[in-house]
Amino acid sequence: SIKTNSASRIERVKLYDYSGRLIMQFEEINNENYSLDINTIDAGIYVAEISTNHHTFIKKLSVLK
Repeated sequence: SIKTNSASRIERVKLYDYSGRLIMQFEEINNENYSLDINTIDAGIYVAEISTNHHTFIKKLSVLK
């Protein structure tokens, strides 16, 4: 799950594999919380780009299966 503080709303989430290829993109979320469904991707290292109404954050994710 991705959570923000109460002043920010998640607008978009992009998920990239470690080589920089876009794997998933979720638009028009407009919520303070978002659950990212990773059941369809392989185990590995990914980069999430999380855009809110105030900032954009980059987070490294490890998916273990």
